[in-house]
Parts: sequence; C-alpha cells; structure tokens
Amino acid sequence: MKNKWLVISLVLTFGTVFSMSVGAQDQGAARGNLSGLVYDSTKALVPGAQVTITGPIGSLTQATTEEGSFLFSTLIPGNYSIKVQKAGFKVASVKSAEVLINKTTSVEVILETGQVSETVEVSAASVTVDTSTSAVTADISDTFFENIPVQRGVANLFYLSPGAVDGIQTGGNNPSISGSSGLENSYVADGVSINDPAFGGLGVWARSYGALGSGINQSFVKEVQIKTGGFEPQYGHASGGIVQIVTKSGSTKTHGEVGGYFHPLGMQTTPLNADDPQFGRVNLFGRYLGNATYEGDGELGGYVPIPKLRDHLFYFGNFNPSVNNQYVAPAVGSGLFAAYNGELQRTKTAYDYAGKLTFKLNDRHTVESSVFGDPSHTNNVPWATLNASDKTVNSKWDYGTRNWAVRYDGALTSTWLIDSAFTWSWNHFSEKPLADVTQIVDQTNSNLQGTFNAQGFGFLEPYDSNTRSIAFDTSKTYHFLGQHTFSIGYNWQFPVYDDSTSFSGGKFAIPATNASGGDPGYGTATNPTVAGKMTDASLVLQPLVDPVTGAQIVPNSSGCTLCPYMAFQDPANPGKFLSPVQVVLLQSRGRFDGGVTKSSGRYHAAYVNDSWALGKRFTVNLGLRWEQQRLVGNQLSKVFNDMWSPRFGFVVDPKGNRKTKFYANYGRYAFVLPLDAAVRALSERRIRAGILIMQTCSNLVRPPF
Repeated sequence: MKNKWLVISLVLTFGTVFSMSVGAQDQGAARGNLSGLVYDSTKALVPGAQVTITGPIGSLTQATTEEGSFLFSTLIPGNYSIKVQKAGFKVASVKSAEVLINKTTSVEVILETGQVSETVEVSAASVTVDTSTSAVTADISDTFFENIPVQRGVANLFYLSPGAVDGIQTGGNNPSISGSSGLENSYVADGVSINDPAFGGLGVWARSYGALGSGINQSFVKEVQIKTGGFEPQYGHASGGIVQIVTKSGSTKTHGEVGGYFHPLGMQTTPLNADDPQFGRVNLFGRYLGNATYEGDGELGGYVPIPKLRDHLFYFGNFNPSVNNQYVAPAVGSGLFAAYNGELQRTKTAYDYAGKLTFKLNDRHTVESSVFGDPSHTNNVPWATLNASDKTVNSKWDYGTRNWAVRYDGALTSTWLIDSAFTWSWNHFSEKPLADVTQIVDQTNSNLQGTFNAQGFGFLEPYDSNTRSIAFDTSKTYHFLGQHTFSIGYNWQFPVYDDSTSFSGGKFAIPATNASGGDPGYGTATNPTVAGKMTDASLVLQPLVDPVTGAQIVPNSSGCTLCPYMAFQDPANPGKFLSPVQVVLLQSRGRFDGGVTKSSGRYHAAYVNDSWALGKRFTVNLGLRWEQQRLVGNQLSKVFNDMWSPRFGFVVDPKGNRKTKFYANYGRYAFVLPLDAAVRALSERRIRAGILIMQTCSNLVRPPF
C-alpha cells in the first residue's frame, strides 16, 4: 500500500515540476484534435491568419502562430469545416475535415493573394499522416462503416482492423488481436470499461454459453478505434488489443433517423453440420439451420431549444429493439426431436437504448454524460443441449448490461489539456429451467444412441457484477530542444462479481455412512462437517462393467447387491441384446454451501509519457506505466504489485511533410486477471462428488430428490 501511494505521489510531483505541457489522450478519451499549417502561394508560412472551425456543437476561432500553425484540442469526433482568412488574401474554405478520437487530424491550407471578400473553396485539403504516434491503429468512423457491407453488431467492426481474427472459442464478439486470446482485449465505450469483470469478454459472458451481448448497439456508435500494438503508456489492462468506442452526440442542428434491418432465414443456405449423415457420428449434438434477424432503429439528436441553453446543451438518444431467431434441429432419435417435430426456434429479444447529454460550458470546457444498455431475454427452449429425452432441459435467459459515464474535458490554456471521468457498469445473467428436476446424463449407450440427457436441466450459474472507475489525465505542450507533449494520468477500478452455482432438482442430506453402514469415503478431516449437509446433484448413469468385454468401468463397485440391471444392444448386431449388466447413478457434481461466491478487485494504474518532436522529421515517445491489482475471494486475497511497463517508440518522417512515416516501438504489457481467478483460486466452494445406488429401476428415471 505504501509503495502504491509513493508511486502515485512521485508521478504527480514529476508532472507538476515539468507541467509545461499536455496533449495526449487517455484510454477512456472520447475527443480528438484538429491542427494545420497555413501557407501562401510561395509555400511560406502565414502567421496571424484567422482560423475558424465549425463542427457538431458550434464554432471555434484562433489565430495562427508565428510558425503559421493552429491547433484545436478536445474536439467531439465528427466532420468540421475550416475557414481561413487574412487581409490581402482570399478566404480559404475547407468543406470537411474528419476528427477522430485520440488523434490529431492535420491539414494544410494555401491562401491565394486577393480580396478578403473573395472565397476559394478547397474541396480536398491536404490531409497528412499523424507523425506523433508509433502505435498500430485502425480508425473506423460511421462515415465509413455505414457505407460498406458489414454485418450488424458493433463487434463486427472490430474485424475491419488488420490483425483482428476470429477468437474461435471466445465467440464472435471477442476477436483475437495480434495473436492474443479473445478474452485479453480491453473494451471501452465513452470511457466505460464494458469488459465482463469475471472473464474479460465484451458485455455479458456466461461460462456455459460464452459471449451473449455487446453492451452497446451499433446505431449509437460514432467511431471505433482499434489499437493492435505499440500503444503508449496511457493504455493498459490488456495484453491483446485496445478497442475504444465513442458514441454519437447532439449538435447545433436537430437531426433524426428511423430505420429497419431484416435478414430472414430464406436469404441464407443451410450450413454443414457435424450431425449430417455423411459424417456418421454416434454422439449427436443437433443441427444448426440458420438465423433470422429483425431490427428497428430510431434516433434523435440536437440542441435544447431554450434561449440560454441553445448554444450550450445538446442531446442525443437512440432506441434499437431487435429479435434474433436461431433455427436448430434436435438430435435425430432424441425425445426433443419428436417433441418439436424435428425443428425449433430459439429467440433472443433485446431492447438496446442509449442517451447522451453534452453541456458546453464555454469554448474550453465541456461536461458530458451518457447512458446505454442492452436488456435482453429469450424464449423457453433447449439452450444447453439438443440431445435430450424431454423438455426438462429447457430454460429461459434474462441478461444484459447498463452503463453510465460522466466526463469532463477542458483546456486550461491552449497548451494545457485536462480530462477526468467517473464510470459505472453493470452486468447480469440469470437462467430459469422449465422444470426443477434433477439431471441424469445417460452414458450407458444401451440403445446405441450415444450419450444424451435423460432428464433435468443440470448446472446453473447466474451472476451479477459491476465495475466502478475513476480516471484523471492531463497533458501540456512546451518547447525545449523541440516540442514536447508531456502527459500524466491515473486510473482506479473497483470490480465486483457475485457468482452463484447450483444444480436443478431438490436437495438431499449427505449421508454419514455408505449403503452398508461403513465409511462413505469423504475423508476423516471433512467427514464431521460434510455429513448431514444439504446438497443438490447432477447424476450420470453408467454400467458397472463394459457390457461387451466385462471390464470394470466404475471402481470399487464389484459385489453391489443394490444395483439394478439393464439390457444393452449388441453394437456388432443392432437389435440384438447382450446379457443384462448392473448400472449405477454416479453423482458427478453437487454443491452443499450457500451457493454464492463473492469476489472483488482493486486496480490502480498511473503513467507518465513524453512525446518529443525533434523538428519535422523525428518524433520520440518515451513513457512508463505502473499497475497494481488486488484480487479478493471469500477466503483469501492476492496482490500483484509494482507491474512496471516501459513503452518506447520513434517515428521518422523522411521529408518532413507528414506524408510518409517509418516507425517502430517497444512495450511491455501487463494482463489484468479476471475475477473468475479469485473465485477459483482464492475462494471456497463446497462441491461434492460420490456414488448413489438406486434400489429399483423406477428410481433411475426420477430419483426421490
């Protein structure tokens, strides 16, 4: 603890001593910059020219410096028009320059000799390369992705970035970036971390089903920035990529949109499935037949029409209801196949919403608040398996996120920027079975149909989680042997994860003895505390011996007098039966404590960085990040302290005209462990496995618990 505050104090002290500058932006930044150079027709720089830019929430004006340059900072992402004028020159007008988050859009404007009353429209200003950074970044704005064929869903935009590929087992919402796991990325929307705190995925993540929601709808997105490598010390909490999402804002003009999206089943072909007959599988899973998606979209943005607020308060709202139907076929020969006539429809319904208020205090200071979420639910159908005897495997989900962010962006001077934010995100997932019946998985293969769910739902894991965070960053620009942009920042996060696990069906008392009155085999250390506890169970039906070879399958089961007999078909002669063998119900899992495991964490990070431009051709970025994480389970806690991550990069502009750059970088990155590690390694969960022997065959179908 002392080391943590010592580091923070040193960082802040160092920043105070050298705070002659700022301009870089942090991991939660939602602003960009617009800079430029003004020339005359001889390519000489023009000082003292008046530059006016007009964007989403109004106009800003400043004069060019003695070097003929201008810089507008902390701008809302979007398109800006630029007008440059000076006595003795015609007015130059740039129709549109797009500002992106965490970047400085640079333009070059040439003034022609003439009267100020004359205007020259520059249809395409000379947009230049950002030579201030060596990070590998892809910027995807709505002006781009709304005009190309891309699938619905914000996660599909991530794959437009080089280096982002399918994460396979992490789901489509979580791409593998630069070779890392899909659960090692950092996702930030309007400064809110929308990673699931338990596993690290985007939005809601369930252990049994993977990625279920993104936490934000695509219609609300203004821009997505994906950093795939070489990122500065402002960025951390990930060993994969940094995905930053900025949402749309209100403007000086009222605007709106109503739309729809339709993707019916008939517009796609049925894919190949592992259960298709040509593959000859014995253990069947069921078949995926296709999807149908229907969405509506309504949005409205503008200014608040009150005289004193008209130029200061802006709003944006969005509502995006959607229905996704997944068509599947249960395993051929199963009870579900007969119950649903060979095909069923899984339906997910989501009511995505978003809203943002932007309060422009003056030209230098802005306060913004945004809320967004995706409450969702499903119908009651089989989700966990398509190979079961009846509908007791059916369940219904309720899940989603809600997020809130408040942030301040300001410019104390033209060279000193500051921003801060408070965010809070909530995730939840719950699942309710159609029937509260103990699960029995049949692994006997008695009828040559492989393993299937004979009855009951089984494992349930609802959870609730939330993450609060505070961030502060400041940067200052000054000149000493070149131009420096020195930045410092601090970030704190407090994630909480309440994990509940149970098994469907009633509970029973753990017996103190086995069926013969002897030692049940729990172990002397735990026997007094285990016996008599109420537990639930998931059961597996197995033969004691292999019905063909006679080899023992269940250890220590010979001589059982209570185990019933079952007939088995001969695999070599289907339809003919072998001699009956004894079977047993094996309890695979069961939980006999309260069922809820609480975990939490504390995350601190601080950084310093200097971006040093040595003339027009060379830029050096040198920074250091410090991180600390504390994981807290219900029994133990663990601190990962003093994780130091140096970052270095340099950029070479061979001609000094910001048209081309060569760059390289080095960095060390620390991955922040998800809270599931605290559940598994730092918590106690009392789970029991054992053998239950049923006395009659009827008990094998529905045990008395």
